[in-house]
Amino acid sequence: MKIYPDGSGGYMLRGDRGFAIPLESVTGGGIGTVDIAMTEAELLAALADPGSPVATAVSGMATGSPPGHIPLTPNEPYDSSSLFWSLTITTLTMMANRLYAVPFRLENAETIADLRVKLTTGAAGSLRAGIYGMSANGLPHALLAETEAINANTTGMTWFGLSPAVALDAGIYFLGLVSDATPQLTGFTANSDQILSEGGVYASHRWTNHPFGPLPNPFGTAFYATTAGPLVMFQVT
Repeated sequence: MKIYPDGSGGYMLRGDRGFAIPLESVTGGGIGTVDIAMTEAELLAALADPGSPVATAVSGMATGSPPGHIPLTPNEPYDSSSLFWSLTITTLTMMANRLYAVPFRLENAETIADLRVKLTTGAAGSLRAGIYGMSANGLPHALLAETEAINANTTGMTWFGLSPAVALDAGIYFLGLVSDATPQLTGFTANSDQILSEGGVYASHRWTNHPFGPLPNPFGTAFYATTAGPLVMFQVT
Protein backbone atom coordinates (compact mmCIF):
# COMPACT_ATOMS: atom_id res chain seq x y z
CA MET A 1 0.00 0.00 0.00
CA LYS A 2 1.08 3.56 -0.70
CA ILE A 3 -0.29 7.02 0.07
CA TYR A 4 -1.22 9.22 -2.90
CA PRO A 5 -2.87 12.65 -3.28
CA ASP A 6 -6.49 12.24 -4.35
CA GLY A 7 -6.51 15.32 -6.59
CA SER A 8 -8.90 17.20 -4.31
CA GLY A 9 -6.53 18.29 -1.57
CA GLY A 10 -6.76 15.05 0.41
CA TYR A 11 -5.02 11.71 0.34
CA MET A 12 -5.85 8.08 -0.39
CA LEU A 13 -4.12 5.04 1.02
CA ARG A 14 -4.16 2.79 -2.03
CA GLY A 15 -3.82 -0.98 -1.76
CA ASP A 16 -2.52 -3.26 -4.50
CA ARG A 17 -5.40 -5.71 -4.16
CA GLY A 18 -8.39 -3.52 -4.77
CA PHE A 19 -9.09 -0.99 -2.04
CA ALA A 20 -8.43 2.66 -1.31
CA ILE A 21 -9.02 4.40 2.00
CA PRO A 22 -9.48 8.19 2.23
CA LEU A 23 -7.33 9.91 4.86
CA GLU A 24 -7.92 13.22 6.61
CA SER A 25 -4.31 14.35 6.44
CA VAL A 26 -0.75 13.10 6.11
CA THR A 27 2.39 14.28 7.87
CA GLY A 28 5.98 13.89 6.74
CA GLY A 29 7.38 12.89 3.36
CA GLY A 30 7.28 9.77 1.29
CA ILE A 31 3.98 10.39 -0.48
CA GLY A 32 3.70 7.84 -3.27
CA THR A 33 6.98 6.16 -2.37
CA VAL A 34 6.68 4.54 1.05
CA ASP A 35 5.19 1.05 1.08
CA ILE A 36 3.05 0.01 4.04
CA ALA A 37 3.17 -3.78 4.31
CA MET A 38 -0.11 -4.78 5.91
CA THR A 39 -3.54 -6.03 4.97
CA GLU A 40 -6.60 -3.77 4.88
CA ALA A 41 -7.89 -5.28 8.14
CA GLU A 42 -4.53 -4.66 9.80
CA LEU A 43 -4.52 -1.12 8.45
CA LEU A 44 -7.97 -0.33 9.82
CA ALA A 45 -6.93 -1.68 13.22
CA ALA A 46 -3.74 0.41 13.11
CA LEU A 47 -5.64 3.58 12.26
CA ALA A 48 -7.85 2.97 15.29
CA ASP A 49 -4.81 2.65 17.59
CA PRO A 50 -3.46 6.12 18.47
CA GLY A 51 -0.06 4.64 19.34
CA SER A 52 0.51 2.78 16.08
CA PRO A 53 3.11 4.05 13.56
CA VAL A 54 0.40 4.42 10.93
CA ALA A 55 -1.79 6.54 13.22
CA THR A 56 1.15 8.89 13.87
CA ALA A 57 1.59 9.43 10.12
CA VAL A 58 -2.04 10.18 9.35
CA SER A 59 -4.83 11.73 11.36
CA GLY A 60 -7.21 8.91 10.58
CA MET A 61 -9.81 8.02 8.05
CA ALA A 62 -11.83 10.80 6.52
CA THR A 63 -15.33 11.42 7.81
CA GLY A 64 -17.71 8.70 6.71
CA SER A 65 -17.13 5.16 5.53
CA PRO A 66 -14.66 4.40 2.75
CA PRO A 67 -16.40 3.52 -0.54
CA GLY A 68 -17.78 0.02 -0.47
CA HIS A 69 -17.47 -0.54 3.29
CA ILE A 70 -21.18 -0.28 3.97
CA PRO A 71 -23.43 -3.26 3.17
CA LEU A 72 -24.79 -3.24 -0.34
CA THR A 73 -28.48 -2.52 -0.90
CA PRO A 74 -30.55 -5.49 -2.08
CA ASN A 75 -32.03 -5.30 -5.58
CA GLU A 76 -29.70 -2.48 -6.65
CA PRO A 77 -27.22 -3.04 -9.51
CA TYR A 78 -23.50 -2.75 -8.72
CA ASP A 79 -20.47 -3.14 -10.95
CA SER A 80 -16.69 -3.25 -10.78
CA SER A 81 -16.16 0.51 -10.85
CA SER A 82 -15.11 0.62 -7.17
CA LEU A 83 -11.85 -1.07 -8.18
CA PHE A 84 -10.85 1.63 -10.64
CA TRP A 85 -9.65 5.14 -9.88
CA SER A 86 -11.06 6.35 -13.17
CA LEU A 87 -12.97 4.75 -16.02
CA THR A 88 -14.67 5.81 -19.22
CA ILE A 89 -18.00 4.32 -20.25
CA THR A 90 -18.08 3.17 -23.86
CA THR A 91 -19.69 0.57 -26.13
CA LEU A 92 -18.07 -2.83 -26.55
CA THR A 93 -18.62 -5.23 -29.43
CA MET A 94 -17.95 -8.65 -27.93
CA MET A 95 -15.67 -11.11 -29.66
CA ALA A 96 -17.30 -14.50 -30.12
CA ASN A 97 -15.86 -17.31 -28.00
CA ARG A 98 -13.83 -14.96 -25.84
CA LEU A 99 -14.37 -15.25 -22.08
CA TYR A 100 -14.04 -11.83 -20.46
CA ALA A 101 -13.27 -11.49 -16.74
CA VAL A 102 -13.86 -8.13 -15.03
CA PRO A 103 -12.81 -7.69 -11.38
CA PHE A 104 -15.15 -6.51 -8.65
CA ARG A 105 -14.80 -6.07 -4.92
CA LEU A 106 -16.98 -7.01 -1.95
CA GLU A 107 -16.07 -5.25 1.27
CA ASN A 108 -18.53 -7.39 3.22
CA ALA A 109 -19.91 -10.91 2.87
CA GLU A 110 -22.79 -10.75 0.37
CA THR A 111 -25.14 -13.10 -1.47
CA ILE A 112 -25.35 -12.42 -5.21
CA ALA A 113 -28.69 -13.25 -6.79
CA ASP A 114 -28.19 -12.26 -10.42
CA LEU A 115 -25.85 -10.72 -12.97
CA ARG A 116 -26.77 -8.34 -15.77
CA VAL A 117 -25.46 -6.45 -18.78
CA LYS A 118 -26.96 -3.69 -20.91
CA LEU A 119 -27.13 -4.73 -24.57
CA THR A 120 -27.23 -1.91 -27.10
CA THR A 121 -27.33 -4.05 -30.25
CA GLY A 122 -28.32 -7.70 -30.20
CA ALA A 123 -26.84 -10.52 -32.26
CA ALA A 124 -28.14 -13.98 -33.10
CA GLY A 125 -26.62 -16.20 -30.45
CA SER A 126 -26.34 -16.62 -26.70
CA LEU A 127 -24.62 -15.20 -23.62
CA ARG A 128 -23.46 -16.90 -20.45
CA ALA A 129 -22.06 -15.32 -17.28
CA GLY A 130 -20.40 -16.45 -14.09
CA ILE A 131 -18.27 -15.57 -11.08
CA TYR A 132 -14.63 -16.51 -10.58
CA GLY A 133 -12.48 -16.32 -7.48
CA MET A 134 -9.13 -14.56 -7.57
CA SER A 135 -5.89 -16.52 -7.39
CA ALA A 136 -2.96 -15.57 -5.15
CA ASN A 137 -1.36 -13.73 -8.07
CA GLY A 138 -4.44 -11.63 -8.82
CA LEU A 139 -5.91 -13.59 -11.74
CA PRO A 140 -9.35 -15.18 -12.28
CA HIS A 141 -9.12 -18.80 -11.20
CA ALA A 142 -11.78 -21.05 -9.63
CA LEU A 143 -15.33 -20.97 -11.02
CA LEU A 144 -17.72 -20.21 -8.15
CA ALA A 145 -21.02 -19.85 -10.00
CA GLU A 146 -22.41 -19.69 -13.52
CA THR A 147 -25.69 -18.92 -15.22
CA GLU A 148 -27.65 -20.66 -17.90
CA ALA A 149 -27.27 -19.40 -21.47
CA ILE A 150 -29.59 -16.54 -22.40
CA ASN A 151 -30.58 -14.92 -25.70
CA ALA A 152 -28.10 -12.34 -27.02
CA ASN A 153 -30.42 -11.12 -29.79
CA THR A 154 -32.15 -8.46 -27.71
CA THR A 155 -31.52 -4.96 -26.35
CA GLY A 156 -31.71 -3.22 -23.01
CA MET A 157 -30.92 -4.48 -19.53
CA THR A 158 -30.50 -8.24 -19.68
CA TRP A 159 -30.54 -10.45 -16.56
CA PHE A 160 -28.75 -13.71 -15.81
CA GLY A 161 -30.34 -15.45 -12.84
CA LEU A 162 -28.17 -17.34 -10.38
CA SER A 163 -30.06 -20.30 -8.94
CA PRO A 164 -29.26 -20.82 -6.20
CA ALA A 165 -27.85 -17.44 -5.26
CA VAL A 166 -24.15 -17.60 -4.35
CA ALA A 167 -22.82 -16.50 -0.95
CA LEU A 168 -19.38 -14.84 -1.10
CA ASP A 169 -17.03 -13.62 1.60
CA ALA A 170 -15.48 -10.17 1.44
CA GLY A 171 -12.78 -10.10 -1.20
CA ILE A 172 -12.04 -9.60 -4.89
CA TYR A 173 -13.74 -11.68 -7.56
CA PHE A 174 -14.18 -11.63 -11.33
CA LEU A 175 -17.40 -11.42 -13.33
CA GLY A 176 -17.14 -13.65 -16.39
CA LEU A 177 -19.00 -13.16 -19.67
CA VAL A 178 -18.87 -15.12 -22.94
CA SER A 179 -20.92 -15.26 -26.14
CA ASP A 180 -20.98 -17.25 -29.37
CA ALA A 181 -21.99 -14.04 -31.19
CA THR A 182 -20.90 -10.40 -31.40
CA PRO A 183 -23.53 -8.35 -29.54
CA GLN A 184 -22.78 -4.77 -28.52
CA LEU A 185 -23.16 -3.79 -24.89
CA THR A 186 -22.16 -1.11 -22.41
CA GLY A 187 -18.48 -1.42 -21.59
CA PHE A 188 -15.67 0.63 -20.12
CA THR A 189 -12.00 1.42 -20.43
CA ALA A 190 -9.80 1.85 -17.36
CA ASN A 191 -7.95 5.15 -17.05
CA SER A 192 -6.34 3.80 -13.90
CA ASP A 193 -6.77 0.73 -11.76
CA GLN A 194 -5.60 -1.01 -8.64
CA ILE A 195 -4.98 -4.66 -9.47
CA LEU A 196 -4.63 -5.14 -13.23
CA SER A 197 -1.92 -2.67 -14.29
CA GLU A 198 1.25 -4.05 -15.79
CA GLY A 199 4.27 -1.93 -16.58
CA GLY A 200 2.30 1.25 -15.90
CA VAL A 201 -0.36 0.37 -18.51
CA TYR A 202 -3.93 0.13 -17.25
CA ALA A 203 -6.23 -2.79 -17.97
CA SER A 204 -10.00 -3.13 -17.75
CA HIS A 205 -10.15 -6.93 -17.69
CA ARG A 206 -8.53 -10.28 -18.35
CA TRP A 207 -9.64 -12.72 -21.04
CA THR A 208 -9.12 -16.20 -22.41
CA ASN A 209 -10.31 -18.04 -25.52
CA HIS A 210 -13.22 -20.36 -24.74
CA PRO A 211 -15.70 -22.03 -27.12
CA PHE A 212 -19.19 -21.08 -26.00
CA GLY A 213 -20.70 -23.50 -23.51
CA PRO A 214 -20.32 -24.24 -19.80
CA LEU A 215 -17.65 -22.00 -18.29
CA PRO A 216 -14.18 -23.48 -17.72
CA ASN A 217 -12.97 -24.34 -14.23
CA PRO A 218 -10.34 -23.12 -13.62
CA PHE A 219 -10.39 -20.02 -15.82
CA GLY A 220 -7.29 -20.94 -17.82
CA THR A 221 -4.59 -18.67 -19.21
CA ALA A 222 -5.65 -15.11 -18.40
CA PHE A 223 -4.47 -12.59 -20.97
CA TYR A 224 -4.03 -8.92 -20.15
CA ALA A 225 -6.30 -6.44 -21.98
CA THR A 226 -6.08 -2.67 -22.33
CA THR A 227 -9.09 -2.50 -24.66
CA ALA A 228 -12.66 -1.99 -23.44
CA GLY A 229 -14.18 -4.61 -21.20
CA PRO A 230 -17.85 -5.41 -20.56
CA LEU A 231 -19.61 -3.56 -17.75
CA VAL A 232 -21.09 -6.58 -15.97
CA MET A 233 -23.36 -5.77 -13.03
CA PHE A 234 -24.49 -7.82 -10.06
CA GLN A 235 -27.31 -7.67 -7.54
CA VAL A 236 -27.32 -8.86 -3.93
CA THR A 237 -30.18 -10.22 -1.84
